[in-house]
Amino acid sequence: MDNGSLRYDNFDIISLAGSVHDYEMVLKYVQLAVRIHGIDTVCLINHEDCRAYGREELKRHKHDLQDSQNKITTLFSGLRVDLLFAS
Repeated sequence: MDNGSLRYDNFDIISLAGSVHDYEMVLKYVQLAVRIHGIDTVCLINHEDCRAYGREELKRHKHDLQDSQNKITTLFSGLRVDLLFAS
């Protein structure tokens, strides 16, 4: 049954105000999770009505998510980075 779940069975939740708007903070947590847990997947989620973004458009969210994905996969070549936008 598909109930809209993310389908990750073993995960840590790290919630950051502004999500990828603060890439440097995201990177610190990714580095820690790689080192301590040996993670193989990161799921970056932005959401509409995020106060860190103010009135910026979906286009900005998409850009920041993709930019973060590119930077993380460059630093950690074996890491899968999933992107989601919650509306």
